[in-house]
Amino acid sequence: MNPELKIIRLLKLTSPLISILVLILNCKQSKEAEIISVETANSQSHIETSQANVINYATATFTIKGMSCEMGCARAIENKLSKLDGMSRASVNFKEEMATVKFDANKVDETLLISTVTSVSQTLSFSLEDFKMILETSKE
Repeated sequence: MNPELKIIRLLKLTSPLISILVLILNCKQSKEAEIISVETANSQSHIETSQANVINYATATFTIKGMSCEMGCARAIENKLSKLDGMSRASVNFKEEMATVKFDANKVDETLLISTVTSVSQTLSFSLEDFKMILETSKE
């Protein structure tokens, strides 16, 4: 066999092995990414602020008198309550004339709930009765 053909054949067989070895060696020698955390004045104040923030969740139940229909009155009240800033959940049961809401007590209070419900309709007059609230405090 021709010596040049032997060399070419040898190169064809060994070049994939050499390529794999080079890749393996390069991978082992590459440095791992080093994560450096730098604390700035802004990040420190953010940490202190978030640890100091306390959320006062509250669940309130109350009776709504004066609703005339489920789709119009009850759903309109429920939708308006749901859109309040700090509201987590609002549910109005037309048949039982009962509303249950869960909210951030730092943003929503009884007065805002009452004014929101009574402002839903310009033609009907809604009244809230038997207002009960349970407060749950937790850190943010």
